[in-house]
Amino acid sequence: MRPTTVLELADKYGVRLPESLTDALTSGEPPRLRATDERGWFRFQRLYDAARSCVREPEDIQRLVREAAEEDLRDGSGWLEIQVDPTSYAPRLGGLIPALEIILDAVDAARRDTGIGMRVLVAANRMKHPLDARTLARLAVRYADRGSSGSASPTTSGAGWLVTSTGRSRSRARAGCCRHRTAAS
Repeated sequence: MRPTTVLELADKYGVRLPESLTDALTSGEPPRLRATDERGWFRFQRLYDAARSCVREPEDIQRLVREAAEEDLRDGSGWLEIQVDPTSYAPRLGGLIPALEIILDAVDAARRDTGIGMRVLVAANRMKHPLDARTLARLAVRYADRGSSGSASPTTSGAGWLVTSTGRSRSRARAGCCRHRTAAS
């Protein structure tokens, strides 16, 4: 997520961001997190959750996806894969199915508007109810079947489904083969 986007959405919704995140966003210096710090992951997760809490409406999702596509296009990329756990947004967007449809529609629009190829890695959080994972898998297949050239396949890690409607052949995700972004990054 662009620093200006986080700040604008936080202001729009009255979200109070952690001071370390606000300082990092306004200074241009990323928060200092070390992999060797035992609390590093928890610090990262706190900042991630704060940024994600600023995403509340379909227009926010559309903006994030479009900006991610624009950033990658500007960097010279022709292909973008984003990972998203729709259960994170479901409570604010009317449920799991509407949340996933909003995300996938935003990807279709960004792909059309920018010309960049895009896929969505639909993540299933194993800490949540197993029916969510099954529902997400069915939705991923249904989405892939929207167009005759769509596809859906389980990821090699089993963490989610990789879906596309860009006409690429069915293939399993391979670590390191593409640039990945999460919805709130």
